Amino acid sequence: MFQPEFLEDLSYWAETERRTAKRLLELVKAALRDPFKGIGSPEPL
Repeated sequence: MFQPEFLEDLSYWAETERRTAKRLLELVKAALRDPFKGIGSPEPL
């Protein structure tokens, strides 16, 4: 479901900016729960 680089990028953010990494994880979790609602600005592709 995710690009292979996702974990590399997430690891980078976790090491450099924890707040950003936490926000990314919140967005991913919200998208997995309900891709048409949630935090952020969900748009159909």
